[in-house]
Amino acid sequence: MRAGIDLGTTFSLAAWLDAGAPALIPDCSEPRVFRTPSVVHLSGGSALVGGRAEELLEEDPRVPLIRFFKRRLGQCRPVFHDDGAAAWSAEGVSALLLRKLAFDAEVHSGSPLQQAVIAVPAHFTDPQRRALLGAASLADLDVLGLVEAPVAAALHYGAARDMSDEVVLVYDFGGGGLDTTVLTMDPHGVHTLGKTGLADAGGKELDEQVADRVLSELERVPGRSFPKDAEALAHLRRIAEEFKIELCASGRSRVRRTVEWDGRAVEVEIARADFESAIRDLVSRTEAEALACLWDTGLRPRDVTRVLLVGGCSQIPLVEQRLRGLFGGAGQEVLRHEPIRAVAYGAAMHAGQLASEADRHGLPPVLGGGHRPRRGDPHARCRDHERRHRRPRQEEHPAARARDCDLLHEPTVSGAPPPGRRAVPPAG
Repeated sequence: MRAGIDLGTTFSLAAWLDAGAPALIPDCSEPRVFRTPSVVHLSGGSALVGGRAEELLEEDPRVPLIRFFKRRLGQCRPVFHDDGAAAWSAEGVSALLLRKLAFDAEVHSGSPLQQAVIAVPAHFTDPQRRALLGAASLADLDVLGLVEAPVAAALHYGAARDMSDEVVLVYDFGGGGLDTTVLTMDPHGVHTLGKTGLADAGGKELDEQVADRVLSELERVPGRSFPKDAEALAHLRRIAEEFKIELCASGRSRVRRTVEWDGRAVEVEIARADFESAIRDLVSRTEAEALACLWDTGLRPRDVTRVLLVGGCSQIPLVEQRLRGLFGGAGQEVLRHEPIRAVAYGAAMHAGQLASEADRHGLPPVLGGGHRPRRGDPHARCRDHERRHRRPRQEEHPAARARDCDLLHEPTVSGAPPPGRRAVPPAG
């Protein structure tokens, strides 16, 4: 089988073409769960990835988890030191997440994962793209190609409706940041005209704004001060994310929750108006970036015929409302069609294209905005990994540990490992 992977900052998804239609791949241990938290826990040479890692927090809130490592791809500095004092790079941690997604795909299909297309943010630099391909290599994943996330989403949208000969703005507002891409579509594929993005304006920053509101509500309780250590702040982040998700639901004017904090139950209420006030400046930055992308291509807002909403943050009512204000003229339309799944679906479709299966699945034959690594292509190797071979001392590169780290969520069936994977020790 071949898969499309949306390696996200906060959540990751994988999809494949099932009878010609893209479908999400479920978690190997939770058949009704179709996304993997981009979270890793390392201990004793083993790793827990995704939901299993987050479950540890319920038992012990002090458990160290590695988050937001995608933003650190392409950097030389370690993102984590495990309990053996070993340094881990973002590339190595990303490899563990890719291994988990590949394992899910193999369990779901019952066959080895042959190749994959990985979606990459449009604003990613060359070093970041090389690091992502290096992570895939460490995960023993054969990468058929990279595709920019907005282009993948446009491919999915275009398959759902005819958008030939239109000027399309893809507004991809996800957990890790913003990507805006201007493109056109025709029967021959998707063609990128311009792109830009923000690496520091995403769901993480929205959560921080909501967390400040929650903390201000907690501090109103008389006669009680609340701790602000690392454990407490991690707990606050999880609470803020829950508030944000509920406030994004249409029709909710306010959200009230009982928050357990420092051994005490506190009633916290956040109104939608307060939530929108807290995030307004951040949303305004994304609007300005989208307009800048248009100006860079010599276009104006009135030239856009379709705006495609992509990413979890694009579901915030304020975001859609503001975009409709900018692109609400005659003949213009703001579309929302499976914004969270769109990138993974499009990546799976692009995998079919690169595997010369376009005719079989009714896909356009080509796709602009993708990158297909060649054998020996420097993009297929990590810059840090190459440097390791030039060091006078033979020391292990932080990323290389991902090859030997056991993933404790990889179960065995009747004592035999799933296709294409070695057996690993059971958890515990």
